Amino acid sequence: MFTTYDNLNRRLSARYSNATTGPGVTWTWDALGRQLTETSYGAH
Repeated sequence: MFTTYDNLNRRLSARYSNATTGPGVTWTWDALGRQLTETSYGAH
């Protein structure tokens, strides 16, 4: 599992095969720290 965070310690992605591609989930956040999107890729 490869997980990336922004400089405010909000999780940006969790990928299974490597840090940038492959199955996993990505998130986006607004300036107030509210989650805007959650997108899953590949197998669940």
